[in-house]
Amino acid sequence: MNDILSNNLVLIAFASFVISAIVLYSGFGLTTLLMPVFALFFPLPIAIAAAAVIHLVSNLFKFFLFKRNINWPTVFKFGVPAMFAAIIGSLLLSNISADEMLLARIIGGLIIFFALFELLPVLKKIVIPPKWLSLGGLISGFFGGLSGHQGAIRSAFLLKTQTSKDTYIATGVAIAILVDINRLVIYGTSTIAFSDSNISTALVVAIGASLLGILVGNKFYKKINFNFIQNLVGALLLLIGVLVFTGVI
Repeated sequence: MNDILSNNLVLIAFASFVISAIVLYSGFGLTTLLMPVFALFFPLPIAIAAAAVIHLVSNLFKFFLFKRNINWPTVFKFGVPAMFAAIIGSLLLSNISADEMLLARIIGGLIIFFALFELLPVLKKIVIPPKWLSLGGLISGFFGGLSGHQGAIRSAFLLKTQTSKDTYIATGVAIAILVDINRLVIYGTSTIAFSDSNISTALVVAIGASLLGILVGNKFYKKINFNFIQNLVGALLLLIGVLVFTGVI
């Protein structure tokens, strides 16, 4: 595995850079799109946890870029319930992680389900009234803990409450950080096996490339067609979902 991984660090870096740049506009998808890259080299539970680490570091970086635009009342109403629900989802993942086939079916099915929310017009139009923010936090947090799929549901609840694209992105980042911290506590560093130099090296490379992608994306995000990026991310999610569900990844 050492030789295979060392020969593909360029792939990991490139994928992390590109994915981080495009998901800055969509507000979701980093964990799901990066996870298959790690799944090429590591078991699926480790790939999910490793992608979660990168997701957290990237969101912390984005937090400092966009923190002035955060809607804190929304973070409280949505993020606090999401924190607790993420713990439940993470515990469920820990319980089923030993059965990789079952895990692949569940994760692949969830990816396909949430990808449809970004591709089908009838589902893309779903916007939940602000009074249901706390319920949205529970649902989003649970799936965030289970598989990392918190963004699609979060978007449905936040789009109607935020007044600008900057506020939407910044508020989503703050909420995602709360979920990431809680699920990583449950996953535990032993799950990611930092003692394995292969994983540590891949994480360092991916995190560096991811932060660079955010910086580049931030320079151009005001000029990007928001709907186009959402459709692109949705299509990639659907493809990855099928590959994971069928066991190709």
